[in-house]
Amino acid sequence: MSDGQNEVRAINWQEVFAFSHVFKSFRMAIHPSKLLLALAAVTIIFLGGHVMDWIWSIGHASVPVGAIESRRTESVGYNDRVRAWKANKPDRAVELYRVANGTTVVDQARTPLSGAFLTAFETQTRDIKAIDLPPGIQADAERKPWATLRDAREAMQNRAAAVNAAIDRAYEETSKNISQPDSLEKIETQRSNAHQAVFEFKRTFNAEALNRVEGRGIFAELLEHTRSSFTGATMALLRGNILGGLREYQNAQRANDGGVVYNLLLMGEGFCWLLREHWIFAAIFLLLSLAVWSLLGGAIHRIAALQAAREEKISIRQALTFSINKFFSFFTAPLIPLVLILLAGGAVALGSLITGNLWGVGAILIGLLLLIALIAGLVMAFLIIGLGAGSGLMYPTVAVEGSDSFDAISRSFSYIFARPWRTGLYALAALVHGSICYLFVRFFAFLLLWSSHLFVKAGVFYGGEGLPGASDRIDAMWPKPTFDSLASPGITEAMSSMERIGAFLVSVWVYLVVAGVVAFVLSYAASATTVIYYLLRRKVDATDLDDVYVESGEDAEEELPAIEPVAEAPAPEAAAAPAETPPPPEGQPAPPEEPKA
Repeated sequence: MSDGQNEVRAINWQEVFAFSHVFKSFRMAIHPSKLLLALAAVTIIFLGGHVMDWIWSIGHASVPVGAIESRRTESVGYNDRVRAWKANKPDRAVELYRVANGTTVVDQARTPLSGAFLTAFETQTRDIKAIDLPPGIQADAERKPWATLRDAREAMQNRAAAVNAAIDRAYEETSKNISQPDSLEKIETQRSNAHQAVFEFKRTFNAEALNRVEGRGIFAELLEHTRSSFTGATMALLRGNILGGLREYQNAQRANDGGVVYNLLLMGEGFCWLLREHWIFAAIFLLLSLAVWSLLGGAIHRIAALQAAREEKISIRQALTFSINKFFSFFTAPLIPLVLILLAGGAVALGSLITGNLWGVGAILIGLLLLIALIAGLVMAFLIIGLGAGSGLMYPTVAVEGSDSFDAISRSFSYIFARPWRTGLYALAALVHGSICYLFVRFFAFLLLWSSHLFVKAGVFYGGEGLPGASDRIDAMWPKPTFDSLASPGITEAMSSMERIGAFLVSVWVYLVVAGVVAFVLSYAASATTVIYYLLRRKVDATDLDDVYVESGEDAEEELPAIEPVAEAPAPEAAAAPAETPPPPEGQPAPPEEPKA
C-alpha cells in the first residue's frame, strides 16, 4: 500500500516570487533599439533646453550661479537678492573692466620670481601700466553690462598674453648668463610658477565674471543642479548612505554627507524652483519634453511590451509607427489628472475669492462652504496620489493594451489603489535592482572614458602651459574622467583658439557617452514599469502575462523561413498500381500473400 508521500521535483521561483520578473529588465533595457531611442530623446531634450536658454538670453533672463540651492536654504528674501544681483551688474562689470586693465596680473606673476629673473621681468613689464577707465563707461555699462564685460574679457586676455610673453623674454635673458645646472633649474621652476600665476588670474577673472555678472541660463542652472544631486546620490549609494542628511534637509541646511534620499529630494527641489520662479519657461520646456517622450518613450514602451510578453523584437520603425498612432494617448495620459487637479483647485480658489472677501458675511460663508472645499480636496488628494504613484503605469497601459489615455488613467489608478503594498514591493525590487545595474553601467562608461583618456594622453607631450605639474594639452582639452565625474568642462584658460575647437569636438563624443548612461536609465525605467504593469494586471484582472495587443501587420523582426525537405518522386515501377489477383476456384485454398516491403 502506498504511503501517499509526494516528492517536489522543481520549484517555479518566478511564480513563488513574482517580483523576480523585474530582474529581466536589465536584459530588456540594453536592447539596442531602446537605447538608441532613449539616446535620441535625451539629446533632443538637452538641445531643446539650451535653445530655450538662448532665446531667453535675448531678454537677458539669466539667474545667479547656485540659485536653486540659495532658494532652498535662504528662501526669505530670495527674490530681493536676485533683483539686487541683476541691478548691480553694471557696477560689477565696470569693476572687472578696471581689474582687466590694471596691474593685478603683473603683480601675481611677479610673486614667484626672484633675483636676476625678477629684475629682467620688471624691465620687460615696465610699459605695462594700469589704464584709466574711459569716460562714459559707467553709462555704457548701465545700458549694456554684457558689452562692458565682453570688453573686459578681451582686455584681460590681451594683458595676460603680454605678461606671459614678458615672462618668456625675461627667462631667455636670464638663462643666457647662468651656467650652473642647479641655477638653470631654479629659474625654470620660477618661469613655470609665473605662468601658472597668470593662468590662475585668468581663471579667477572668468569665475568672477560668471558668478557676478553673466550668471547661467535657466536650463543650465537646472541641469547643473540635477547633475550634482544625481552624482551625490550615486556616491552615497556606494557608501551605503541612504537616509543621511534628512535632518539638515528638513532645516533647510546643506548636508556635508547627504544620503541617497537627501540628494533625490534636492533634485525635486530643482524642479520646484523651476515651476515657482520661472513658470512660463517650465510650462514650455515640460510640454516639449513630454511631446518628445510621448513619441520616443512611447516607442520604447512598445518594444518593451512585446519583448516582456512574447520575447518578440520589433524594429524601430514599427515602434515609432505605433507611438505616432497613439501619440495623443501618450501625451494626454499624464496631463488629464494634472488638469483636473488644477481645475478643482482653481474652483476652490475662485469660490474663496468671491465669498471670502465679502464684507460682514464673508467669514460665515467660508465656514458654511468649507465642506465643498474639503470634498474638492479629497478629489485632489486622490488624483495627486494616483498621478504620483501611477504615472509610471500609464505608458505601459497604452503600449500593452493599445488603448487610449482614459483607459491608461483608469488602469493605473485602479492597480495602485487595489494593490498598494504589492505595487510598493515591485517598485522596491526595481529600484534596488536598477541601482545595481546603473552602477555597473556607470562603471563600464568610466572604464571606457578612463582607458581612452589614458592612451590618448600617453602620446601627447605638447601644450598645457600654466597647468600645474607635467601637464599637456589633453589635460586642458579633456580633464581626466573619474567615477563621480565622467565628464568635466575643458580648461579654456589654458587653451589656444585651435585647442578650443578641438576641445569642443572632444566634448561632443564624451558627453555622448554620458548621455548613453542616462539613456540606459530611461530604458531601464521603461522596461521595469512595463514588467510591473504585467504583474499587477495578472494579479488584479487575472490576465496572462503573454496577453498583449498586436496591431495588424505588426510582426516580430523578420526571420528566414524554414526550408522543408522536398518529397522524392516515386520510381516508375512503384508508380504503377499492382494488378489484382483473381480469386481462386471454389474448393481450393487461397495462395499465401507475399510479404509487404
